[in-house]
Amino acid sequence: MSWFTLQKLKSKDQAARCDAVREIAREGDIEHMLPMLADASAMVRVVTANELARLQVTEAVAPLCTALQDSDINVRKAAAEALREINDAAAIPALLEALGDNNREVRAAVIAALVSFGPSALNPVIGALGDPDEDARKAAVNTLVQAGVGAMPALLDALKSDNAYVRQSVCECLGKLNGPEAIPVLYVQLLDINSRVRMAAAQSLQLLNWKPRDAGEYTTAMLAIGKYNEAMAHGIAALPALKALLYAEEIPVRTVIVKALAHLNQPAATQVLVAALDDTDSKIRRAAAELLFKLGWRPQGPLQTTMYTVAAELFDSLEPGNADPAPLLKLLGDAAPDFRRRAALTLGRLQMMSAVKALRINLQDRDDNVAAAAATALGMLGAQEATQELLLALASNGRVPLQLAAAGALGKLCNAHALAPLSELLSSPTPALRAAVIRALGDMGAEEKISSLVDALTDIETNVQNAAQDALHAIGAPALDALGNAICAPDDMKREMAALALEKFEQDAIPVLIQTLEGENADGRKLASSILARIGWEPSTPAEKAWFALMRGNFDELIAQKEDAVAPLIIALKDTDPEVRGIAAAALGEIKDKRAVAPLVLAFREREIEVRKKVGQALIAIMGDEAYKPLVEALDDKLSYVRKEAAYALAEVHHPRAVVPLIASLKDPVDEVRIAISFALGKYGDVRAVDPLVDRLRDANPEVRAVVARALGEIGDKRAYNPLLQLLR
Repeated sequence: MSWFTLQKLKSKDQAARCDAVREIAREGDIEHMLPMLADASAMVRVVTANELARLQVTEAVAPLCTALQDSDINVRKAAAEALREINDAAAIPALLEALGDNNREVRAAVIAALVSFGPSALNPVIGALGDPDEDARKAAVNTLVQAGVGAMPALLDALKSDNAYVRQSVCECLGKLNGPEAIPVLYVQLLDINSRVRMAAAQSLQLLNWKPRDAGEYTTAMLAIGKYNEAMAHGIAALPALKALLYAEEIPVRTVIVKALAHLNQPAATQVLVAALDDTDSKIRRAAAELLFKLGWRPQGPLQTTMYTVAAELFDSLEPGNADPAPLLKLLGDAAPDFRRRAALTLGRLQMMSAVKALRINLQDRDDNVAAAAATALGMLGAQEATQELLLALASNGRVPLQLAAAGALGKLCNAHALAPLSELLSSPTPALRAAVIRALGDMGAEEKISSLVDALTDIETNVQNAAQDALHAIGAPALDALGNAICAPDDMKREMAALALEKFEQDAIPVLIQTLEGENADGRKLASSILARIGWEPSTPAEKAWFALMRGNFDELIAQKEDAVAPLIIALKDTDPEVRGIAAAALGEIKDKRAVAPLVLAFREREIEVRKKVGQALIAIMGDEAYKPLVEALDDKLSYVRKEAAYALAEVHHPRAVVPLIASLKDPVDEVRIAISFALGKYGDVRAVDPLVDRLRDANPEVRAVVARALGEIGDKRAYNPLLQLLR
């Protein structure tokens, strides 16, 4: 740079500095030019930007980008124009930021610069077309409109966006660009899935003075703006547009389209309705199914049958041989939880193994009932590969429906890995879960858990008790011995519940019940006889017949069996039920078999009065007068009630050899025994008893003295006259 040029650059005259900038530009002295973009004079800064544009050097990009923020409008505009000429992509971010400039001419220069970089430079502006804020979208539209036809490639590419706001804004831009090349593109958007896009396309076509050429274009335009009646007036011409709008996002629109298709009543329209059976909305599917039925259409083949059945919500009518999994698999992702649930259960019921992968995914469904249905279906399908997912579902605390279904599925899979996790839940605080786990263990045939299942029979919840009964029955024969022991348990409830469980086995339970019937446990015998009676069992051996009759209280049948009944009856003398002991004693008395004497003598120690009476009567019936011997021995028993009953029984025997032992017992320390002895001696009427009885008239107990006086009266000996007279005084 010459000395003279340098002096001009330092001059206070802005015109001189402008000349100097031009001179050094001709010399290509970039180093001294760039600082002039910060000159105090806006004119100098503008000239500098213009000269840098002519030189097109990349070193100027950064200072020019800074100049886009200059306080002077002309400088900012010149900087944008220079950047357009240099055409370095590094300037794009600064240019995009400058789109917000408050001056229209500056913005126009900025847009021109961006357009020069190609469609990709406008992508951020295109992106702004999808902004939820309407003002932001309008600003982007205006920017692209200002870009003119240069923005067209980017706009056309933006129509592929999934964002409806973007497509809507593009349609608005295309209308404002006023280019006839936009008409074909906008016509296609009349059938967009989004109503706002369709309306924007129609409005832009109106701005471009577009007119429909035929009925097909007319019906398309009418349907786009929601004028369905005008469109349907052209009949079959509306079919292509109707078919396209069947996939509109808006459910009300699709509903109207389905009804319109049915109104056409044409084979081609019917096929479109068939496609509507696969709609994502259940109401539209159902409407399509109903309309097709009214039109006389009937499904052909498994696929159509399944589509129609699902649409009509007739899931239970699907049969394994005439169903296709595809519609059901699609329904697993339906928006409505109930349809996901029903699809899962139907796939399981139809044994569609191709559904296993999808069902495993549905185990994670946010809806508990859907996830539960997936678990149930996997169990139906025997999907061993889903075991781990089902175990996780079993452990999903707080999701009880899913846990219940997972337990049921694991039970059906019979996988050994599930045994421990299931067993841990036997103590769950949730009754329904305990019941589900118990049923699962039954399905698995878990013999090692029989004891736990028997314990569950006494659960406080009825449904858990019932589940335990069913589970034990499912396990089968291995559970019978445990149940046989349970009906002999000391716990009343356990005995009763075990009896109900055994009854479910019916004929299979007979051997265990017979064993119990002939056993030593009285409670068990009674329950066993009741169950045997309810299941219609008939005894075959003498012992079986005797026990069966005894437990049912059939006295006549016992007597009819005679000596065959003696052994069971002797055992029954020790029964815990006094009623059974009494029946046994009475029956032995009727049968009169000598084998019963010793057991009856032992039974004389019975505490129940009525039973002791029957024992004494039995001894008398069997032994006759000889019954006095064991009865006399009983007068010395250490138990007072035995001595008392022996005395009363001896009164019935009336054997003369009993008089002396009875007299000896008048000194018994127990009042009730002395009363019984005195009563017996009175019945005997033997004079040998007079003096001992007279001595007892001084007994301390007035009841004893009264019975003694009556006995002396019955004997009628004169020796008792004066003592009795004194007693009266």
